[in-house]
Amino acid sequence: MQNLLKKQNKAFTLVEVMIAISILSLIMLTVHEFFIRGIVIFRKGTDKLGTSHETSIILEKMKSELKESFRNFSVENNQPPTPVSRNNILKFTKFILDESGIPKINGSMFEEEFVEYIFEKDKGIIYRKSGRDKSIIGKNILSVNFSLLNFTRGKSGIFPTIMIELAASINRQYTEFRTVVVPRFPVETVNNPGWIMNLTGNSFHYNR
Repeated sequence: MQNLLKKQNKAFTLVEVMIAISILSLIMLTVHEFFIRGIVIFRKGTDKLGTSHETSIILEKMKSELKESFRNFSVENNQPPTPVSRNNILKFTKFILDESGIPKINGSMFEEEFVEYIFEKDKGIIYRKSGRDKSIIGKNILSVNFSLLNFTRGKSGIFPTIMIELAASINRQYTEFRTVVVPRFPVETVNNPGWIMNLTGNSFHYNR
């Protein structure tokens, strides 16, 4: 009889079981909440990184071509004027390079290509236009601004400084980049001066 009473005393009461279940449920809910928040933060970080990566790829495409540019530089704005109007078009002529990175020569002339970058705000797209070819190089773009900052005289000639400002939103993740490009080739050479610079509004034009 005494042994039976001892066994009964060791058993849990209903209240104790309910309290234990409540504490365990609270712990599980807390762990679940931290787990869900961790997933959300991870996804946001991944989306942000992806947005930054895609935006940097767009900039690198434009920078690589601008590095080979050498004349007919122009920045323009074909959108209705606003208090914060931005230049959404960039035009320039670039050398066509061979596999070793040297400008190609056709006969006695360098091979050239006239390029336009055009941002259409209503579509959020940046186009690259060359002759009749027109391709998309960037999507989900919020704003673009092309600027010709200054012209610096170096040992081999005059070099323009071009700034590109770009803002994009992908998967609701906002990112903004700004980069400055100086072409490898001068717009005016010591051996062949004769370039004419015309300033019209916000546009610079270099022509031989």
